[in-house]
Amino acid sequence: MVIKLLMLLVWLVLIPCLMAVIMTKCTGEQEKKSIAYLFPMGLMMTWGIFLLICVPFVLKQGSFFQVEKIVKVLYILLALVGFALLIVDRKAWKTQLEKDFGQWKAFMTGEKVIYLFGLIAFLASLVFQLYQSYHLAYADGDDAYYLSISTAANLGGGMYKVSAYTGIATTLDSRHGLAPFPIWVSFVSEVCGVNPAVAAHTLLPLVLIPACYFAYWLLGRKLVQNKAYVPLFLLAVSVLQIFGNYSIYPGSTFLLTRSRQGKAALASFIIPMLFYLLLQSKAKLSFVLELWIAILAACLCTTLGSMLGALVIGLYGLLRAISQKNFKYFLTAVAGCLPGIAVALLYVLVR
Repeated sequence: MVIKLLMLLVWLVLIPCLMAVIMTKCTGEQEKKSIAYLFPMGLMMTWGIFLLICVPFVLKQGSFFQVEKIVKVLYILLALVGFALLIVDRKAWKTQLEKDFGQWKAFMTGEKVIYLFGLIAFLASLVFQLYQSYHLAYADGDDAYYLSISTAANLGGGMYKVSAYTGIATTLDSRHGLAPFPIWVSFVSEVCGVNPAVAAHTLLPLVLIPACYFAYWLLGRKLVQNKAYVPLFLLAVSVLQIFGNYSIYPGSTFLLTRSRQGKAALASFIIPMLFYLLLQSKAKLSFVLELWIAILAACLCTTLGSMLGALVIGLYGLLRAISQKNFKYFLTAVAGCLPGIAVALLYVLVR
């Protein structure tokens, strides 16, 4: 099991972080040279790339094993590019690391008790959530469909070729086929060497739950004026997640018990990251590229992601343009919505 966990860290943490170094080079923003940005942005990059590779194969009734090989090669190549950029720009990364550590020391000397309490309490709550997600199994009716799709792809290579409930050959289900998150689960199970059910129920929460809190960490740095209180913000979010399971529908239920499903990833991870990107929006090409990555990742999670992501971005762009009296913000938002609009149109055509 140690080898499987190691492979999980390599493919879902290390490689995404190295890929995200490319984005930091594109944005040119020094403050983004940190793990808090690299991990969630890199994970969204892997999802966006997987969507672009997988959907054409799904439409052409190709094999999952073809998708797996192409994705592996592309991920490794991009990770190597990111590693090369990291080496070339190592002085800037070292400077940012020293700056972040200097801020941490300042917090410790200025508001030591509050910062330490918030950080320790939050980390304890996170460890508790990860422990429970690893050792407990939560049955969900949707697994009858999603895990069947993942297992079929993993064993035979077919993607949405047979009915998940009967095993009989069927035509493409456009509602799910254009959002192949279960196929990505198959990819995770393949690279980790485990059954798709084990990957979905046991391994994925260990990565997706921390990714969600990294997104909230980034949000907290934007929303909380005194940065020493960011751990308290995370603790508040964590408490709401732990005690928010009052029915099967809240976001907290989706995060902790259904993180293996794409709609849970959209609600718990993609939307907070989208809010973070919008809060630091700038009318420039690199920001549009970040929005493209986020909305493509949303489209992988669920077909609703294309429409919901475009709606959020477009509405924000309109309000920002009105408040700032600058139409460039709306044009930038429209440009950022283009991948979502394209996927929505593809859905209409396929349907």
